[in-house]
Amino acid sequence: LVNFSPQKTKSLIISIKWNASRNPPLRFKNENIEEVSGHKYLGLIFSKDLKWAKHVQETSTKARKKTERSASS
Repeated sequence: LVNFSPQKTKSLIISIKWNASRNPPLRFKNENIEEVSGHKYLGLIFSKDLKWAKHVQETSTKARKKTERSASS
């Protein structure tokens, strides 16, 4: 038996349609579920349009910070 929290639940609709129609708000336990444009899962960032830009940007930023720290040591 698993208890789900509506406050911690998010909705991510993935579509490659450029004009994907808006869906009605999802409700769970009489609360609206927040719709997000991206979600991080197991280290990968998934976006609603299936593009990798956000994931690549975050990964390169982390790598740059590590490089800067090791160069200053």
